[in-house]
Amino acid sequence: PQMTVVLGNPGLGKSTILNALVGKPFFESGFSVGAGLTSVLKVCPAKDGEMAYADAPGLNDPLHREKAAKEIERGLKQN
Repeated sequence: PQMTVVLGNPGLGKSTILNALVGKPFFESGFSVGAGLTSVLKVCPAKDGEMAYADAPGLNDPLHREKAAKEIERGLKQN
């Protein structure tokens, strides 16, 4: 199956958009200031040929930048 990985700065609504695409609250989302809620890559697996979705940590989170980069790299390397 194909996978969509959503990338961007923290707190922009990446998880919220993915929850809308999945049709249920799978990814943690909510209000945060300065840092995002997502700290590790989380994948919503595909069902019967549907698209899989991955939520990555924010790229510009100053406290977790290095970890976010590793998680994003891991997501991009997944099949």
